[in-house]
Amino acid sequence: MKYKKEFKQFISEMKEGIIVGQKKYGNEGLFNDSQLEMIKEECRDISNYGFLLWLKIDMLQKRLVKKEDLKELTGKQSKNKFKKYEN
Repeated sequence: MKYKKEFKQFISEMKEGIIVGQKKYGNEGLFNDSQLEMIKEECRDISNYGFLLWLKIDMLQKRLVKKEDLKELTGKQSKNKFKKYEN
Protein backbone atom coordinates (compact mmCIF):
# COMPACT_ATOMS: atom_id res chain seq x y z
CA MET A 1 0.00 0.00 0.00
CA LYS A 2 1.51 3.30 -1.13
CA TYR A 3 0.13 5.51 1.66
CA LYS A 4 0.22 3.00 4.51
CA LYS A 5 1.60 5.50 7.06
CA GLU A 6 -0.99 8.15 6.16
CA PHE A 7 -3.80 5.60 6.21
CA LYS A 8 -2.80 4.44 9.70
CA GLN A 9 -2.73 8.07 10.85
CA PHE A 10 -6.21 8.64 9.38
CA ILE A 11 -7.61 5.54 11.15
CA SER A 12 -5.97 6.66 14.39
CA GLU A 13 -7.59 10.09 14.12
CA MET A 14 -10.98 8.52 13.39
CA LYS A 15 -10.71 6.30 16.48
CA GLU A 16 -9.72 9.29 18.61
CA GLY A 17 -12.74 11.21 17.30
CA ILE A 18 -15.06 8.34 18.27
CA ILE A 19 -13.56 8.15 21.76
CA VAL A 20 -13.87 11.92 22.30
CA GLY A 21 -17.43 11.94 20.96
CA GLN A 22 -18.47 9.04 23.16
CA LYS A 23 -17.03 10.77 26.24
CA LYS A 24 -18.74 14.04 25.32
CA TYR A 25 -22.14 12.70 24.22
CA GLY A 26 -22.39 9.18 25.67
CA ASN A 27 -23.93 6.15 23.98
CA GLU A 28 -27.24 7.89 23.25
CA GLY A 29 -25.75 11.20 22.08
CA LEU A 30 -25.78 10.28 18.42
CA PHE A 31 -29.58 10.20 18.35
CA ASN A 32 -30.62 13.29 20.28
CA ASP A 33 -32.09 16.22 18.35
CA SER A 34 -29.04 18.49 18.46
CA GLN A 35 -26.77 15.66 17.31
CA LEU A 36 -29.07 14.84 14.41
CA GLU A 37 -29.01 18.48 13.31
CA MET A 38 -25.22 18.54 13.61
CA ILE A 39 -24.96 15.34 11.54
CA LYS A 40 -27.09 16.93 8.81
CA GLU A 41 -24.81 19.97 8.80
CA GLU A 42 -21.71 17.77 8.64
CA CYS A 43 -23.19 15.79 5.72
CA ARG A 44 -23.91 19.05 3.91
CA ASP A 45 -20.40 20.35 4.56
CA ILE A 46 -18.69 17.16 3.40
CA SER A 47 -20.91 17.09 0.31
CA ASN A 48 -19.88 20.66 -0.50
CA TYR A 49 -16.23 19.77 -0.01
CA GLY A 50 -16.66 16.69 -2.22
CA PHE A 51 -18.14 18.81 -5.00
CA LEU A 52 -15.34 21.38 -4.76
CA LEU A 53 -12.75 18.60 -4.86
CA TRP A 54 -14.50 17.11 -7.92
CA LEU A 55 -14.48 20.55 -9.53
CA LYS A 56 -10.74 20.97 -8.92
CA ILE A 57 -10.02 17.56 -10.46
CA ASP A 58 -12.20 18.42 -13.44
CA MET A 59 -10.36 21.73 -13.89
CA LEU A 60 -7.02 19.89 -13.75
CA GLN A 61 -8.21 17.41 -16.36
CA LYS A 62 -9.39 20.21 -18.63
CA ARG A 63 -6.08 22.00 -18.06
CA LEU A 64 -7.77 25.10 -16.69
CA VAL A 65 -5.36 25.10 -13.74
CA LYS A 66 -1.96 23.60 -13.05
CA LYS A 67 -1.42 21.21 -10.17
CA GLU A 68 1.35 23.50 -8.88
CA ASP A 69 -1.19 26.32 -8.54
CA LEU A 70 -3.52 24.55 -6.12
CA LYS A 71 -2.82 26.00 -2.68
CA GLU A 72 -3.75 22.85 -0.73
CA LEU A 73 -1.14 20.87 -2.65
CA THR A 74 1.64 23.45 -2.56
CA GLY A 75 0.85 25.66 0.42
CA LYS A 76 1.07 28.69 -1.87
CA GLN A 77 -1.69 30.98 -3.08
CA SER A 78 -2.68 30.32 -6.69
CA LYS A 79 -1.76 32.97 -9.23
CA ASN A 80 -3.63 31.13 -11.97
CA LYS A 81 -6.35 33.22 -13.57
CA PHE A 82 -8.16 30.02 -14.60
CA LYS A 83 -7.43 30.49 -18.27
CA LYS A 84 -6.67 27.46 -20.35
CA TYR A 85 -2.92 27.05 -20.64
CA GLU A 86 -0.78 25.27 -23.17
CA ASN A 87 1.91 22.74 -22.26
